Amino acid sequence: MGFDKAKAIRAAEKYLAQGKISSALQEYQRIAEADAGDFTALNTVGDLYARLNQKAEAVACYRRVAEHYREQGFTLKAIAMYKKLTRFGPEDHQTALALAQLYEQQGLMVEARAQYMVAADAFARAGNTREALGVLRRIADLDPTNTHVRLRLAESYTRENMPDMAAEAYTLAGERLASRGEFEQSLDAFTKALALRPASHPALAGLLAAHTALGTADEAADILEDVAGERPDDLEVRAMLVRAYVEAEDAWRAELAAKELVARDPSSFTLYFDVIRLHLRQGNVADAARLLGGVADPALSGRQEAALTELLQEVLARDPEQMEAHRLLVRAYSAMRDDAHLRSALER
Repeated sequence: MGFDKAKAIRAAEKYLAQGKISSALQEYQRIAEADAGDFTALNTVGDLYARLNQKAEAVACYRRVAEHYREQGFTLKAIAMYKKLTRFGPEDHQTALALAQLYEQQGLMVEARAQYMVAADAFARAGNTREALGVLRRIADLDPTNTHVRLRLAESYTRENMPDMAAEAYTLAGERLASRGEFEQSLDAFTKALALRPASHPALAGLLAAHTALGTADEAADILEDVAGERPDDLEVRAMLVRAYVEAEDAWRAELAAKELVARDPSSFTLYFDVIRLHLRQGNVADAARLLGGVADPALSGRQEAALTELLQEVLARDPEQMEAHRLLVRAYSAMRDDAHLRSALER
């Protein structure tokens, strides 16, 4: 004679009404075994094990039900089951990771971050550092504004002797801190990144920006000078050095740094424009005109006529008798075929 599921359910309900939990459990176990697809019955088996304080057995049932719902795409039901599991093991990494991923699917990022953190802490306590790092990285990527997690990640990478990953994490934290105007903290993060990777362009750029915001661009220039000395062919570092001296308002060193860069990379001549503007701000009109004479040819051939003419006009506004600037302006308008401005320049 086949298994009578309805009869077993009636018997189980009768035992429950009488408070006979063990007998009810036996009936529901028979139901779950006879019908492997009846996960409601299996959930009830878990509940009855829990009432009997047989926690391990209850957890095994709940986990089977939770995994089934997750695999079938019943996200809300899976979340409910995994939340049941947290009552028995609130620090279980397996449960926390499953919940975090389900919350993430639902767009519940606060809840997802909280469960990822539970998993990360559980891995760390167990000495599974690499697994903890992987989860921390997920938290940091999930919430780019959370600099605390990013810095914690960087420190962990450093302890694990993973300098490239640590430098990247410090740099990302520094950029986020800078975007919030927390320049001293961002400078500390960039400094730590450079201690690990001294020639990192993103970290050097961040350090320059932070020092500039703090009014200490000269300190950034000192650091960039050292890096440029060690890496003389690193053109990006040399370009940052020019910008650092401009921000520090050191026109002569900025000009020298630009000269050394352009000697290696002629296409970088546009950085001279920043140096020229600095000379003008400082009232050094003759020096500005001198540099404009040197960059006129590459500016005209490099389609930088607008910047060239703008600076020449500023020189002449400050010193109308500057004949070299006047000659260059006429030449620029002629090259541009700007007849109206050319006539005006010739009439001066």
